[in-house]
Amino acid sequence: MSAVMTGPGLQFASGLPGFPGAHRFALEPLDELGSLYDLHCLDDPVLRLLVVPPAVFFPDYAPELDDESVSLLDLRSAEEAQVLLVLTVGDTPADSTANLLAPVVINTRTGSAAQVILTGSGLPIRARIAP
Repeated sequence: MSAVMTGPGLQFASGLPGFPGAHRFALEPLDELGSLYDLHCLDDPVLRLLVVPPAVFFPDYAPELDDESVSLLDLRSAEEAQVLLVLTVGDTPADSTANLLAPVVINTRTGSAAQVILTGSGLPIRARIAP
């Protein structure tokens, strides 16, 4: 698993779906293993997302970005794209899910980011992270 770009300075040009005014974010690790991160909005301190690198729960996850997303994020190579999954914490670990349909993608060169909807992929919005 590659290192995750952390700290302030992530810019969501289009905001997040449902939060069009949320543009500036910081990404901070929540554990020493680099398996869980807090993505929090600097424009709205109440807005926080729990995110995880896909390899933690879905090692075979390999989303294909459309040309529009690649252009929006100014990605020059696949190595520049850092993918994170948004988690929804349930009452128990077995009830917790990850959004495979709309990952957060960060350009590690520029700090630009977007929640990309993988239209037509058939991937679930709520994939259980524990059996």
